[in-house]
Amino acid sequence: MEMEGKTKIAFIAIVVVAMVAAGGVGVSVLVGNDNGSEERPTYNAEVNVKIDDEYKSFNGSGKTVKEILESALGEDVKVGANGNVASYKEQKNDSSHSWVVFRFQTPNGWVNATDDNLVEGATLALEFSEKITENGKVSYSKPTLAVTKTVWFFIQIPALDDIKDCVDSGSFKVREDSNGNPLKSVEDCYNELKDWTVSAGLSSNDLRTGFWIKGTGSYMNEALANGLHETFFKDDAMTVEDDGVTIDYCINGEVMHSSLKKSDLYGWFVDFLGWGDTQLNNGDWTYWSQYTYNPNAKTLDDGRQWEYDQWALGFYDMDLYKYVALVLQTTAQKDGGEIDVDITIPTPSTIPEELKA
Repeated sequence: MEMEGKTKIAFIAIVVVAMVAAGGVGVSVLVGNDNGSEERPTYNAEVNVKIDDEYKSFNGSGKTVKEILESALGEDVKVGANGNVASYKEQKNDSSHSWVVFRFQTPNGWVNATDDNLVEGATLALEFSEKITENGKVSYSKPTLAVTKTVWFFIQIPALDDIKDCVDSGSFKVREDSNGNPLKSVEDCYNELKDWTVSAGLSSNDLRTGFWIKGTGSYMNEALANGLHETFFKDDAMTVEDDGVTIDYCINGEVMHSSLKKSDLYGWFVDFLGWGDTQLNNGDWTYWSQYTYNPNAKTLDDGRQWEYDQWALGFYDMDLYKYVALVLQTTAQKDGGEIDVDITIPTPSTIPEELKA
């Protein structure tokens, strides 16, 4: 596969500000619902505790953090009515340490676990955390346990021939950054896209109808890269390059997926399978549109539950958003300026059985 080296994009075609609250860490397990636990659903969760410098995992269930801890750890854990953990295996809080309950929540990592941020399948950690005081503010050391989550991605290029026709006819604008500096050409974007799909063994019909992959990672973009690598390029080396601006996932040194690391655009696609955001002369954009399946949907077989993403991909909580669709398409503006993003996407019920395990 012949491709040019990675291209850094300083210009973002569509500005999206994604506001994700980073949970603060405190000693208490805060109960945020005055209606009581009887109105909450019952959640299954994994509880991790460091024992002899190694984390051991226990399964628990309950409507609150307190109930889950007691279900998983039994009489070894003492949790007060206010949610504070007093001791574990008779190890009590002291002047420099406290038992703190954390939840792993992408993209923030380990945050304070509360009744209000519990979800089905959550990963919790009970940590005997060191008290840290800086500038009069108290915080607690976080778990060092590495956690990955699984997500299913549907990928589709429904009109690759139309994109080629636009490239050949010069219908795309010259790609430039915000300072007018040239970026990778549209021709190179298309050629790299073709190279990647051919190397993956994908036919024109595969691209037109789309396909599912499964990936694991500590945040969405990492899981996407993992899914592509494991599905199509398992025999090739994948490396990760992080220069503080972008995170690049490379196969044999060539950038397969590049995304922004900026806090307000975390996971924004710079380049995916060779293609970056590109504008047509008429003002429309050809880009990787992203959709997530409603985590509150009652079924996995309702196409109306796909929602067009308003955040950069990296911001999504992987415990909630387990199904993502990526569609390379041109979105036109409707009358009134609204962007037409309404398309038919197969539901998660169509995921092949071999990917569900």
